[in-house]
Amino acid sequence: MDFFLFGQADRSRLKTTSNNLKKTELSIKDKITSIETECRDIARKLNTQNKYVAASMSAKNLQRKKLNLEEEKFNQGRSSIQWVLRYQDDLAAALSNYYRALTDYYNLKADLELYTGAYK
Repeated sequence: MDFFLFGQADRSRLKTTSNNLKKTELSIKDKITSIETECRDIARKLNTQNKYVAASMSAKNLQRKKLNLEEEKFNQGRSSIQWVLRYQDDLAAALSNYYRALTDYYNLKADLELYTGAYK
């Protein structure tokens, strides 16, 4: 499109402005794609972390049952304090893993809410 009203400098500025607009539009599209990719990655990690929380909860419950049974055996005189202490350590480790998994889950959930703009 050639405008006879504009001089060469005006056409050059128009072309530069048009190119800058296209660069800005591409930059915006690139940023949107980057955010969408990050949200998909976080959602995938969130699903994995949810499974890890469930698994660590099961491990915690099993360790608690194991300790309770060992305490009953100890109270009946069929076990030693060494086994009770060992199972208490196992329960403490299971609780630590569970709370770590839960913390990681909530951190990922907060990241996803922050990226999607659903942060309350």
